[in-house]
Amino acid sequence: NVSYDSISNIVPKLIHEYKEIEPDENTISLNKFILSRCNISKSQLFNVMKSIKKTSHNKCEE
Repeated sequence: NVSYDSISNIVPKLIHEYKEIEPDENTISLNKFILSRCNISKSQLFNVMKSIKKTSHNKCEE
C-alpha cells in the first residue's frame, strides 16, 4: 500500500499535471484523474485533499 507521505507528495504533482492539460467539461474530474494515475483509495485521496487544502490555504494567508 502507498504510504501517506508519498501520497501527499504525489497528489500535488498530479494536480499540477491536471491543470496543465487545461481541463474542460469533457475532461475527467480531478479526483478521477488522480485515482487513475496512482493506486490509492478514495478515502486516502479525500484525506490528502483535505490536508493539501489546509496547507495551501495557510500559504495564501502568510
